[in-house]
Amino acid sequence: MKRTMQQIKRDIEEQLAWDIRINESSISIDIKDHTVFLDGTVGSFLERQAAEYDVWTIPGVSKVDNNLTIKKHHQKTPLDDEEIKWNIVSTFSLNSQIDESGIDVSVNNRVVTLSGSVNQFWKKLYIEEVIFQVPGVIDVINTLSVVPECKPYDKRIASDIIDSLERIGDINIEKVNVEVNNGQVTLRGSVPDWHVYSEAHNAARHARGVVDLINKLIISH
Repeated sequence: MKRTMQQIKRDIEEQLAWDIRINESSISIDIKDHTVFLDGTVGSFLERQAAEYDVWTIPGVSKVDNNLTIKKHHQKTPLDDEEIKWNIVSTFSLNSQIDESGIDVSVNNRVVTLSGSVNQFWKKLYIEEVIFQVPGVIDVINTLSVVPECKPYDKRIASDIIDSLERIGDINIEKVNVEVNNGQVTLRGSVPDWHVYSEAHNAARHARGVVDLINKLIISH
């Protein structure tokens, strides 16, 4: 039996209340045609991410529009911009997955701006996630460009992604379309559940040669 929007919303509310990582009292939920809209504030990037993941796990959700913002923390002795930048640079130097040589970091009023380039798309997103966990950071403006060391043809990128998708269980490859234009990948179509959605997203995110990713997949019901 098809689930009503009220049932889906109730399950989302209960799921967010259950998750100890989330303060659900500051989050508002709206749902329309199986698309969930999250608004309000959270205390960290990880809380924002956890809320979105929790919503995706609820049966009946096809899409999530995450508009949650990260609230400022008022510390007795807040870190200044130079201290935050020093912490970020130190974090980079201790992380073997980050090559900081092509990355410029600036901090203004605790907002971090990233410029420069990385050689793989997943690194651009990963660096942003790492910075959000540095104490004192309230927002990240990520202008990093992706410059692959060897620029593969779009057809090769699409082929690699499709091959990866075909290795995922429970996915009907005929219902997924992979478009590549100058390294920018767009995923369209439908998948059966959140697990497959996540696997498909990661298949494109980690493919060699990808410079940007637009995920328009929906979960079918």
